[in-house]
Amino acid sequence: MGFGHLVGHMSPLRKKRSFIKNELSLNLHCFDLRRNREEEEEEEEEEEEEEEHKSIINSAYFFSLVRV
Repeated sequence: MGFGHLVGHMSPLRKKRSFIKNELSLNLHCFDLRRNREEEEEEEEEEEEEEEHKSIINSAYFFSLVRV
């Protein structure tokens, strides 16, 4: 059984407070999801940069061997 049966017995101030509390909770949850997504994107970019850097180093090493 949900809390719907209690809402009818709540004072208007308590209803408003409950609504605001739920909205804040939802906003914080959305903020956390967005922050996690941004952190994952940053980590992916860093990994791509590392791979590109390794590729450049490997290419430079290969060409240094070819010249010798």
